[in-house]
Amino acid sequence: MRKFVYGSAFVVAVLGWCVSNASAANVSLTPTEDAMIYLGFPTTPMKNAFGGILSNLVAAGFTGTGHDSSGVLRYNTAATGLTSSQVVGATLNLFTLSTEATGFGANPTATETIPLDVFKVGPGFWGENTVSWNGTPANLPLSSVANTGSNPINAVGAWFTIDVTTLVKDWLDTPAGNNGLRLSHLGPRVENDSEVGVAAVFASGGANAAFINIEFAEVAVPEPSTFALAAIAAVALGGMVYRQHRRKVVCQA
Repeated sequence: MRKFVYGSAFVVAVLGWCVSNASAANVSLTPTEDAMIYLGFPTTPMKNAFGGILSNLVAAGFTGTGHDSSGVLRYNTAATGLTSSQVVGATLNLFTLSTEATGFGANPTATETIPLDVFKVGPGFWGENTVSWNGTPANLPLSSVANTGSNPINAVGAWFTIDVTTLVKDWLDTPAGNNGLRLSHLGPRVENDSEVGVAAVFASGGANAAFINIEFAEVAVPEPSTFALAAIAAVALGGMVYRQHRRKVVCQA
């Protein structure tokens, strides 16, 4: 009887592992395309302008005087092979740089902050080497809009995180609709200078490139050897049960 109990427990444990072994995992994506766009040069692609000093950054700033800046980024979420139902959460992670990198704008501070808005980019092609302020597909400020909320951009040389779970799930459900996202600061202005205004500049390339981190539920698929082990255990258990039954018959005889 003791052997029967031990054998049963073993089989249950193995089969339980096969069915319930699930865990959470993460995947990070860096931009496949990115570019800064600038209202001051509405038809000029900024990616390689001014000797390429803007090639690895995007910006978001509002002045109301024709010097607004924004950034567009595209991430290949389809390459993850995930479905939206697997996604537990997703965040956009941005590292702030000094506005000295762009040559204009004032850095955000604890008292001069930027409440950043993230928009889904609407239908229409854009490429990082050709996109400009006037040539950017329209924003789609629907349910996929995200923002910094109560945690605005308020420092340089720091990471800021924005929840983009809804946006990522939408991209996974409709890959053809993934035209990227747009970073914008729509105001109100928080800088007294009538010409410059505060701007947030983020790394889009290099070690601190803006990335999307996706946390997803991962269900482990047992290896064939696991099934074989379970089958062997089941056969062994059946043998023990048979022998126990046979002994009882012999004793009764």
